[in-house]
Parts: sequence; C-alpha cells; structure tokens
Amino acid sequence: MSTIHKYLLTILKKHEGLEQRISSKDLQYRLNILQKTSNRNMRVAIEQLRATPEGCRIVSTTKGGGGYFWASSNKELIDHLQSDENRCRNTWIRIAKQKKASGLSFDKAEQKEFDFGFSKLLNKKDSFDNHYDYY
Repeated sequence: MSTIHKYLLTILKKHEGLEQRISSKDLQYRLNILQKTSNRNMRVAIEQLRATPEGCRIVSTTKGGGGYFWASSNKELIDHLQSDENRCRNTWIRIAKQKKASGLSFDKAEQKEFDFGFSKLLNKKDSFDNHYDYY
C-alpha cells in the first residue's frame, strides 16, 4: 500500500458516517499537508482503495454539498452502492437511446456489456419499459 493510500485511509476513517463527510476540496487540502498530490491522483487512489478490503467502506455523496466519508453501517454502504448502480443504469440507458436515435449500434463488446448490465432488469417490468426498445 502506497503512502497516499495510507494517508487517505487515516483521514477518511476520521470522517465516519454521512454527517461527518469531508468535501473533495478539503480532503485534498488535508492530503496535501501530508503528501503533495493532484485532485486526479487523489481520486484514482480512492478508487483503488475502494476495491480493497481495507478501503471498501469509502463512500461519497453529492447530497448536502457532497463529500467522502467512511460508511459507518452496512446501510450507508448499500445506499452508496445502489446510488452508483442507478447512475450506471441511467447512463447505459442514455447511451442506448442516443445510439438508437443517431442510427448507431453497439459493437459486440458493448452489446455484451449492455446485456450483462441489464440481465436482471430485462426479465422484469419496471419504469424503463422494455429495455430491448433501447437498442
């Protein structure tokens, strides 16, 4: 684990729970006191940490000014993950609609990703109508 990862974990573990969130700007300021880094490098390090057992509870929100925090409960973690899933689903639907409207189609790799991402939803009736209409 790199130094920046260790510093991020130390800082974020002190911001446990939604109410203790820290803005991206403030997080970078505190991180720069310990180790000079760019906002981009900080965000990359956060994404790397989220994929590890040590950092999997790092979450963020855009609500109330936004910010990063350490999920203090499984509910906070699940809420964050569901928000990311919804954002991903909505992005895929927008892409599918835009490609259809412009006469473009998914290449085989994109089609496989699209089908994988919607495999659960394609068999359900939900607010997105029939997903096959989008591509």
